[in-house]
Amino acid sequence: MAVTQVTSIEDLLYQIQEYEDESGKRYPQIANLLPSDDQIINIDLNTRTIDAPDFLSVQFDHNAEVIYFKCDRYLDGMDLANCICIIQYENAEHQRGNNKSARDCGLFWVPYIDIYHYDVDEESGLAIPKIIIPWSINGLATMYPGSVNYSVRFYQLAPNGQKYLYNMSTRAAKGMILHGIDWPDDLGGIEEFHVDISEVERIYSAIAQVREDSATYWMDV
Repeated sequence: MAVTQVTSIEDLLYQIQEYEDESGKRYPQIANLLPSDDQIINIDLNTRTIDAPDFLSVQFDHNAEVIYFKCDRYLDGMDLANCICIIQYENAEHQRGNNKSARDCGLFWVPYIDIYHYDVDEESGLAIPKIIIPWSINGLATMYPGSVNYSVRFYQLAPNGQKYLYNMSTRAAKGMILHGIDWPDDLGGIEEFHVDISEVERIYSAIAQVREDSATYWMDV
C-alpha cells in the first residue's frame, strides 16, 4: 500500500485500517495467543473499565513486557473482531505536563488478536466469546518513570476515511513505569526505538517522517 503524508490522527488511523502487506494480508490477524492467566488483564466493556495492574514496566525497557487484555468479543451486536484495535497512551512526562507534547503520546497498533477463548457464565453455563489483545510496551511509553495513562480502542472508518462507522474506547487506566538506570551519554544512546515486524515495517517507516509534527501521534507496532 502506498502511504501518503499523514496530516491528522484520523489520516493515520485510516492508513492503519487500509494497510495490506505484500501478500495481501489485512490486520489485525487472528492468532492463537497463549498467555499465562496472571498476564491477562480484564476489560469490562459495560463499564468501559480496565482491571489495570499497578506495574507496567521499568524505565528504558523496550518490548520487555507484554501484557494481554481480555474483553467480550461482542458489544451491543458489534463483533469487535471486525474492527481495528489500537492502544493509545501518554507517557509519564506528558502526564506531568512538562512541555506537554503529542510526541509523548503513542499508538500501539495491535497486529494480532485471539478469538479462540471463551468464559463460562456461572449462572447460565453458556460460553461467552472473548478477544485477547496483546500490548508490547515500548520505549516511548517507558522513556520516563512515573504514571502512564492508556486506553484500548476499537474502530472502523468509512471507505473515504472521513467518517467513523464505529468508534469505542475504554476509560483511561494508569500503570507505573519504575525508575531505571540510564547509560552515560558519551557511550552513545538509542535515538529511535523499532521492533522488527516485517508485515508492518513499511508503514512504520513511512510515518516516521511526520513524527516531528506536534499534531501527530507517534505509533509503534
